[in-house]
Amino acid sequence: MDWATAENVRSGSEYFGKVDTTKIAVMGQSCGGLQATAVAADPRIDTVVIWNSGTFTPGANSPGASMSGATKESIAKFHAPVAYFPGGPSDLDYANSKDDFSRVTTVPAFFGSINVGHGGTFRHPGGGWFGEVGLAWLDWRLKGDANAAKYFEGAGCKLCMNPIWEVSKKNMK
Repeated sequence: MDWATAENVRSGSEYFGKVDTTKIAVMGQSCGGLQATAVAADPRIDTVVIWNSGTFTPGANSPGASMSGATKESIAKFHAPVAYFPGGPSDLDYANSKDDFSRVTTVPAFFGSINVGHGGTFRHPGGGWFGEVGLAWLDWRLKGDANAAKYFEGAGCKLCMNPIWEVSKKNMK
């Protein structure tokens, strides 16, 4: 975020004046999800997306915890909407993701899982389902796109009505 913000105002940067620093998302897959969780308290962040990831139970022997600094306590510092997209029960981080989602109490939170494993659908054309829902989440949360919101909002949300998705929501329609 610091780099992108600086490049946006640096004369000669290929990003000069092209970055909207008022709309910032952080997201990551696996260890990257832990990194997104670790920085989610930054007040500049407008939304967080966690792919195939979740923090580890205290005392768990995991290199991911020490690499990112993310802990279960990090979740209490979330101030912006968050979405969790794990790859179903066959995803090694599914249980951690579900547990993290259960700990979100104060911000809008979405949990959408399909049983595709830890790699998700990223290798499918266009990123598959994960690419589609990730783009919809960003379009909704950063651009206010009402059509994109239909993936997530309401009892009849697009993902809610699709039997391949396991969906849970908190603090949202």
